[in-house]
Amino acid sequence: MIIENDKRLNADLMYPVAWAYLRPLGKADIHLSRNRLQLYKYRFNYDQSGKKNRPFDHRTPSIYMEFNWPRREKYPCYLAVDLQFVGRRDADIERKHFSRAPWEKEVGRYSHEIDYESTVADVPIKTHTLKDDKRLKRWEKFLDLESLLPNQRVFKKETAKQGALKIEFSNMGRYLAVACTMQSSWTIVKIFDVESENCNEVVVLSGHNALIHDMHWGSNDDYLVTASGDGSAKVWNLAAKDKEMSDKLNYTENDHIWLMCKPLMHPSYVYSA
Repeated sequence: MIIENDKRLNADLMYPVAWAYLRPLGKADIHLSRNRLQLYKYRFNYDQSGKKNRPFDHRTPSIYMEFNWPRREKYPCYLAVDLQFVGRRDADIERKHFSRAPWEKEVGRYSHEIDYESTVADVPIKTHTLKDDKRLKRWEKFLDLESLLPNQRVFKKETAKQGALKIEFSNMGRYLAVACTMQSSWTIVKIFDVESENCNEVVVLSGHNALIHDMHWGSNDDYLVTASGDGSAKVWNLAAKDKEMSDKLNYTENDHIWLMCKPLMHPSYVYSA
């Protein structure tokens, strides 16, 4: 079929027939034995143009689109598999793809070196002073008063289809960054002003192609660092977050406003910011 350039082949030169999934390890190790896997029909047979425009990281297998599709179509048959542990090899496994195991050598599409020439010119960081703390007096209490546990919901805000894995309050407590994961696993970052009357969204960032594992605010709340499973960390300059701008909430078009430099690439997942 490859030699004849058959049109039924997808962009990976594969002829998709059926697919199945298995969680390798459960809480009771019940999957480490002989199992029957339900087979599903393929719904996407994408070409080269579709491969380039996939809504997630290009290193993610195409089967992930099938797995995320809510209406799966079953085949009237199963696939029997036998899953067992194997011993670990002493030698390092050389990989040219995205490393996914602790013993694999981290080799990816990008090196750890940063392209400093393409970064934005250094922006002076505002020094934090006691004057900035004055507006937070209403959060304080007298020493003789008891500390009460919060028992009333003040705001409820929508995140995204797959919820929010990570939230982070700014150092001054005024802003809340929420990593919202959509159906395609693309994760955007919503910044809320919790001191406003309705906890309004002030900024929406384009985020990452995969889950955001960690976020960290700068000392003066003007900078935010995000770390993601797409193998990158990003630095956002939010000094102008309170200014009125037309694209503040349009995360598909506002990277030129908030993104401070090119993404800092890593050959594997980034879990901490």
